[in-house]
Amino acid sequence: VGLMQSLDLVLTTDTALANVAGACGFLTFVALRAVPDWRWGCEGEETVFFPTLRLFRQQMAGDWSSLVQRIAHNIRELM
Repeated sequence: VGLMQSLDLVLTTDTALANVAGACGFLTFVALRAVPDWRWGCEGEETVFFPTLRLFRQQMAGDWSSLVQRIAHNIRELM
């Protein structure tokens, strides 16, 4: 948690880190598979659990390239 406090943004996949960052209220981008864990729901960029998390979903199974491009675009917008 101490390390995350010094970051402007936490970028992670669906791991415990996403949950810890969300619980602490840190701005977090989460990369999700096309069929994610049930806790993230089936659609949308928001989660009812953590308002500071933004979900980025694969639009097609196995296509990480376009997902990473969308994340990169959003990071540029934050800068």
